[in-house]
Amino acid sequence: MDNNTKLGVEAVGNDGPNQSIYERSITLRFFAWLWRALNPFSGKKDDQSGQTHWLDEIDSAPEDDEGLGEGAEDEKGEEDGDEDLGLVWPKKRLNMVEQLWGDGYITPGGEEYLKEYLPLLALTEKHSLLLLGASLGGIGRSLVEETGVWVTGYEQDTELAEIGAEKCVLSAMQRRAPVKKANFETLELKPNSFDFAMSLESLYSVEHKKELFASVASSLRTDGELIYTDLVLPNTEPPNDAVKKWMASEPHKPHLWPYEVTQSYLGTLNLDVRPYTDITKLYRMRVLLGWLKFLDTMNKKKLMAIADDVINECAYWTRLIGAIDSGGLKVYSFHAYKLMEKKK
Repeated sequence: MDNNTKLGVEAVGNDGPNQSIYERSITLRFFAWLWRALNPFSGKKDDQSGQTHWLDEIDSAPEDDEGLGEGAEDEKGEEDGDEDLGLVWPKKRLNMVEQLWGDGYITPGGEEYLKEYLPLLALTEKHSLLLLGASLGGIGRSLVEETGVWVTGYEQDTELAEIGAEKCVLSAMQRRAPVKKANFETLELKPNSFDFAMSLESLYSVEHKKELFASVASSLRTDGELIYTDLVLPNTEPPNDAVKKWMASEPHKPHLWPYEVTQSYLGTLNLDVRPYTDITKLYRMRVLLGWLKFLDTMNKKKLMAIADDVINECAYWTRLIGAIDSGGLKVYSFHAYKLMEKKK
């Protein structure tokens, strides 16, 4: 996605399936453009079916219902109930997000991304893991299912914490991988209580990072391991305009640290800090791949029924990718081990 995507999002509008025929035709053209922009194989026939994807066949806005799909005129998205008004994570958005990233996930890559870290950790049922940014519970559930580790998950967002706790009950994970509401600005953890700590792109909105990092480091047992990824600044310069625009759209104000500052501070906490890794390109690829897979599962009727939700979510990720592509926002991975406490 680039600046043209932003123009496409703004041109489409925000009325989804309630749009006029002409407006819906523009919406379809936007989705077709998005599909082609993301898909390097766009326009090529499928090896099995011998057909091109239906989004490849949309070239111009029809003047009537032709091409909108059977039932497009009558298809209406369900209206959000009054209980969803003012929510950051209404049901319709959660449905959209989980279609993109997987059941219980709100970040790019979903379970496949998480599994990339498992060989590094060597988790077993004898270990305990602290998870900051448990969100809807998908990360904790996957960790338990894949390794048997005991997870203690904390989530700062009230809406996500409540829904995540409910999902844990439904999946019978309330003991093995609970999602608990916590204020990361004041979180105090019991010292020497975890073998591992993990947080995946969840702490960039925390203002008092020093206190949080100190509490996490203290909570690790000797030789305990920290895996931490997050959105960071490339240097100590003020954020550029693209980053400021993304920051202004965030429901929780970001408090970004430069990656060098993060690395340096972790080194003051009795941790053996390994070299950091710039995973910005991989993160960007996961975002685009998630959207590509999502569009590939859609037909016209299904896509138009949730058009407003798709466009809203696409607009969010467009701003974030725009900030990344400006060079003013990075995604880094940090890895550290807890050292033996020095005798006083």
